[in-house]
Amino acid sequence: MTSKVVSYSQLRQKAISSLQKQQTNSRILKSTNGDVFYSRSDLYMMIDRSRTKSRSILLEMHSLRKSSGLLIPTEDINATLLEEAIVASLDMDLLEIVLKDYSSKSSPSPYSLLMQSVVNARRTYNDSPCLVGEDRHLAHPLHLACTFHLPSIPLLLQKDPTSIEAIRETDFCGRFPLQIVLLRLVCAFVTKNYEDSELFDWVKLLIKHHAPLLDQPFHPIHPCTDNEIKMLGFLPLHMVCTQNKSISIIFEILRNHPAAVEQVPIDQ
Repeated sequence: MTSKVVSYSQLRQKAISSLQKQQTNSRILKSTNGDVFYSRSDLYMMIDRSRTKSRSILLEMHSLRKSSGLLIPTEDINATLLEEAIVASLDMDLLEIVLKDYSSKSSPSPYSLLMQSVVNARRTYNDSPCLVGEDRHLAHPLHLACTFHLPSIPLLLQKDPTSIEAIRETDFCGRFPLQIVLLRLVCAFVTKNYEDSELFDWVKLLIKHHAPLLDQPFHPIHPCTDNEIKMLGFLPLHMVCTQNKSISIIFEILRNHPAAVEQVPIDQ
């Protein structure tokens, strides 16, 4: 008897359902009226059950992605769970549940450990081709947010202090979060789902937390796409000027780094 193959989208839907149950029971638990059918002990038990199920599903999703490509290994389960919730583009309220449940209050944080694994991986694979497909972007959860789930950028910057630090860090391919977002703006199929004002707010937020990156040329370790190759040596201003509808972002860059208008792309 052959086992039924479960797709990533099916697992994602199961994770959403489980997290929604956890969310509903948590709201009932916090309400002043309580619940006429379940005691507080019952609600706590159901919340824990949903949390355990969600955790199991997210790990299964991660394993499914891992089987289809190369992932930078991390021994921290908490970081893995948050990564998968971001890659799956969960709604903000559900992503916040995962962030709350699995963010570490100890030192070092899971993200610090994860960044160290990325540094080690760079040293190991420095002469190897860049990872291909979606998994090549694996680094700090903020890099994943900039790659897969732009609306989650404000949530991470607000709820996870290490995300502020990660703005200054590059992913496996040597790209800063701001550069990843600007690369995504090139792709019409990505930006069509968002309002121009949303895109502007996300870019503005990244600039706000570390404006000096506006003077950082785009020099990835291993450029993998045509767009990356075309933009080698580009400053953020040059990158955004390749877009057709980025006037507000151009003005924001010039407001924070006016000297950029006199600079030219820097060859490697």
